[in-house]
Amino acid sequence: MKPGDKIKGKAEVTKVTKDRDGYPFTLVYTLDGQTDRMNIVKEFFAGDKEKYRALIDEARAAQDKESSAGTNNLTTYAAWDTFTDQVNAGEVTADQYRTAFQSVLDNKDALIADLGKMTKAQLLKALPGLQWRYKNEKKDRIVQAAYREIVTGFNLSGTISYGIEKDSLQNAVKDRVDNYTDADLQSTLRVATPESQSAKRRSAKPRRRLPIRRPLKISRPSCNTAKKRT
Repeated sequence: MKPGDKIKGKAEVTKVTKDRDGYPFTLVYTLDGQTDRMNIVKEFFAGDKEKYRALIDEARAAQDKESSAGTNNLTTYAAWDTFTDQVNAGEVTADQYRTAFQSVLDNKDALIADLGKMTKAQLLKALPGLQWRYKNEKKDRIVQAAYREIVTGFNLSGTISYGIEKDSLQNAVKDRVDNYTDADLQSTLRVATPESQSAKRRSAKPRRRLPIRRPLKISRPSCNTAKKRT
């Protein structure tokens, strides 16, 4: 259960509190303009705490496995796009973030090939940060720029300076990614509540992605800028 979910027909969850061990414990919900709360274990599991916790543990393990598998195989734009959604939802750890970044580097050719399947219009719409500079460029240049945007998008802390040497940009970003903590990821989330996330999904305007500050979907990706040293 999470804020925004429906229970008992028309009731909408507004808050979920956890017990001292980190398991969801109480649901706060609204129904016909009235706010109330319920004990999850009593309401849905007849008070069987062990059964409830076992189910939660199983679901979390499955989610961790799925998330880990995804961060190891970012070979397509769709896979990267899904990953940025997970980052924005606060579902990715610092270790998974590093794994995803390395996957983007290791699968550069595959990712560029997949980006190449998109039209110019699709690329510019997916990565709004490219529009002002590349809208009149040839598609192959836009594809290369899109890949760089994805790489740069993993940076959570503003401008990056890098040299003219080969791979200097990705190395500069990697230096930062290697030192990120779970707290760093959480502190960069622009979407603070599920309600605001739902509002964004309903909006017709392009949304920014990955914290990144957020180039990653985290506008898809990055709207971070990288500054080249001369």
